[in-house]
Amino acid sequence: MVERLDVIYYPLASTSDWAATCDQAFENLVSLTSLSWTRDKSMTSKMLRTLSKLQRLIRLELNGRTWSTYDPRLLIGLKHLKEIKLHTPDREMMKAIGGVLFSLSKRGQGQGLQVFEIITRVSFI
Repeated sequence: MVERLDVIYYPLASTSDWAATCDQAFENLVSLTSLSWTRDKSMTSKMLRTLSKLQRLIRLELNGRTWSTYDPRLLIGLKHLKEIKLHTPDREMMKAIGGVLFSLSKRGQGQGLQVFEIITRVSFI
């Protein structure tokens, strides 16, 4: 059973419907605890909705540039996350992240978000 999946790079000009294939695969990864998905322009809202059904997923590393391919507010649905790491978040992600962090942190003691990291080239302060 797969517990960790790292998708760092693949060609966006793939001949297959990669996003649909991955979405189907996510449905079957019921033991997944950790996902690194840093490929730019590849995460979708549908994939995030599918990931929200995975009860054991506690760690997510994600490209924070949404490119209008996913709604960052959908991260709130990943209720079991204890760790989020964002790479180069865009303006849409930065507008949404406060609400996401608040929602994921307000769970019971020891159950909420414990780690939040941002990797960026610019300061948002």
